[in-house]
Amino acid sequence: MMILSRQFEIVIKGKKTNAMVPYADMANTTMDKNKGPFYFDYDDNRGGLVVVATNDVARGDEVLISYGEKDNYELLWQYGFIEIGNFIPIIYRCEVRLDEND
Repeated sequence: MMILSRQFEIVIKGKKTNAMVPYADMANTTMDKNKGPFYFDYDDNRGGLVVVATNDVARGDEVLISYGEKDNYELLWQYGFIEIGNFIPIIYRCEVRLDEND
C-alpha cells in the first residue's frame, strides 16, 4: 500500500510510467480549481519532474496539488485520505456471477 500511495503517474518520452518522487507526496491537496491546483509533469527537455501551475500564483500562496478527479473511494484506496465536500460521485464496482446450473 505504501508504494501505491506515494507514486505518481508520469509520461516520459511518450511512455506512461509510475515514479516515486521524494517530497512531492508531502504537498497538500485540493479539488478546488480556484485554489490551484498544481500538478506534476515530466519535462523531457529538462530530464526531470516539474511543478506546473494551473492558475496565476502570488508570492506566499500555498502549493496545492491535485490527484485528478477521483471519488473518495479511489482517493482512500490509492492515497489514504478522503476529500471533504468531494463532488465526484462514488461509483461502486462489483461483479456478479451466476452459476449456469441456477
